[in-house]
Amino acid sequence: MNTLITEFVVTEQCNLACDYCYMENTNNYMGIDKVKLYIENVHKMMNTYGCSQYHISYFGGEPLLNWDLIKQAIPLFKQDGRCNSQVIISNGLLLTQDIIDYLKSNGVGFSWSFDGMWQDMNRPHVTFKETLSEYKSKKELIQQLSLTSKVMISPNTVSTLTENLEFFVDEFGMNNPDYSLVRDDIWSDGDIELFRVESRRLSDRIIKYFLDGQSVSVGLYNLAMMDMYVGTQYGKRPFGCFAGCHGVGYFPNGDWYPCARFGASKKYKLMDDKGNVYMDNINKLNQPHITDPRTYKECQDCKLYNYCNAGCTYSQLKINEDGVLSASPVSSVCELFKIVYNDTLYINDKLKDNSLYKGYLKSIIGSIGE
Repeated sequence: MNTLITEFVVTEQCNLACDYCYMENTNNYMGIDKVKLYIENVHKMMNTYGCSQYHISYFGGEPLLNWDLIKQAIPLFKQDGRCNSQVIISNGLLLTQDIIDYLKSNGVGFSWSFDGMWQDMNRPHVTFKETLSEYKSKKELIQQLSLTSKVMISPNTVSTLTENLEFFVDEFGMNNPDYSLVRDDIWSDGDIELFRVESRRLSDRIIKYFLDGQSVSVGLYNLAMMDMYVGTQYGKRPFGCFAGCHGVGYFPNGDWYPCARFGASKKYKLMDDKGNVYMDNINKLNQPHITDPRTYKECQDCKLYNYCNAGCTYSQLKINEDGVLSASPVSSVCELFKIVYNDTLYINDKLKDNSLYKGYLKSIIGSIGE
């Protein structure tokens, strides 16, 4: 990878209390001095990971809580030729027309986190007030920036995968919600079997949409399709996620970590606000047996070896009784991935002669590398 991915945590505070969030929701806000400090020191991380450019994902917490800082940071990054893109990852509740106009005029992307009909259960306010009605009232505003959203699948939502897709299509005109699995070891055998049943039901609903003349898909199967294409054409990639490989989490106090999740738990600091680089931690994580899923012994005989890139590096880390750090895939998550890949092939087989589906496949393959 030629780009250093940066989860730029402008605040650790949030207006929501998401069920699966790893951030502690503390009152830590970044100041403009730390933005300038990032620009001053980023070359150290770029050199470490062999990157010539960097990307900024404004992150939190809820980044729009620190909108004034973001508005100061955007032009500074635009002036730095090493920064190739900026995006805000947000729950969207604080969006206003002025913010939308500013982002669009400055070419800043927007990634929306919204769970659809699961919203009140998974993403209430910090006061535990329900939020779904607020999203319905702000629908047209948010749709100026995004026609899809990141939707987290956890054990308590599996039974309504299909109904939620229908909600997105019917209530928000959203034909491609980005369903994504929580990739921690929280899935019981019963959860996995339920997911097997519900994933097939979801697949059948997608097939029916296409047969009825409507192009509808979910990110879960889209990603599997892209992985299979890339694996077939180019071979298995040498990394899973970016942590410890070509990405960092940068925190309000100026500390650097492998990603925001590592930073939230204050594990494996890479650099501090004085510019001191922690090479011991960098070297611990930036090793093939940690970051390269091609090396995991548990994956060698798996039928998905050429396609699947394992899960979350943070969740996969292990320290043995001798204090040696290693990584291996989470077995329950592996079972979920097998179901997803199998149903992706099932959808493809049922729709292989459908012209609308062929157009969809072309768009998926064409998006690779963008």
